[in-house]
Amino acid sequence: MYVNDIVWVNTWQDGGMSLAAPVPVRIIDDVKALRALSDPLRLSIVRALMRGAHVEPRIMSAKELAAELDEPQTKLYRHLKQLEACQLIQTAETKIVSGIVEHRYRTGQLDLVLDPALGAKLDRNDATKWTAALLDNTRDELLTAIADGSTSSNVPTRAAYGGTLPPAKVEEFRQRLHDLIEQFVETPEDHTGIPVRFLAVLYTLTPTPPQQSPRRVGRTRARRRPAG
Repeated sequence: MYVNDIVWVNTWQDGGMSLAAPVPVRIIDDVKALRALSDPLRLSIVRALMRGAHVEPRIMSAKELAAELDEPQTKLYRHLKQLEACQLIQTAETKIVSGIVEHRYRTGQLDLVLDPALGAKLDRNDATKWTAALLDNTRDELLTAIADGSTSSNVPTRAAYGGTLPPAKVEEFRQRLHDLIEQFVETPEDHTGIPVRFLAVLYTLTPTPPQQSPRRVGRTRARRRPAG
């Protein structure tokens, strides 16, 4: 189909290729895929394309994504290639504008789930980058929602705690939090319902031994010998 100097080419018609539908759930069980998500911008791209995908997957160009994410278009290209290499996004169609091929992208999955066993494969650097990307992305989205009034309340449910607990109690809370997360994952989505975001972090610290006060060493004075 031609529109002025633009030629649209659907990938499922180009050279007999077929575009697979997004998988219902993609389990992230390898370090390469997690590294692809361990960047706030790449995570934002994936979230943008997954938004509403249960109803109808969005198909967006780099230009459209850049406008939605308020980022320079040229900054997105290498991130899009990295995400596509891990099948987290797909090229849904291309268009040729004045001889230049422009790709339009679609999500590769409807939901993402991290394999619990993946933690054992990560080094500290990978774990740090993934955690930072997740926290940064959630923070930015929450602050934007509060600022533009798109949250259901100006005061989202939030809490912070720091203290010491018996090991058995820590394990109890960990299991209860795990069960709550499972309820979120297993509850079927209501596409006419309210968009919800949920982020929970529970971690323990290695106890540090109490600092001992330095022993005070008194001065030693030379005793004068009495004159003989």
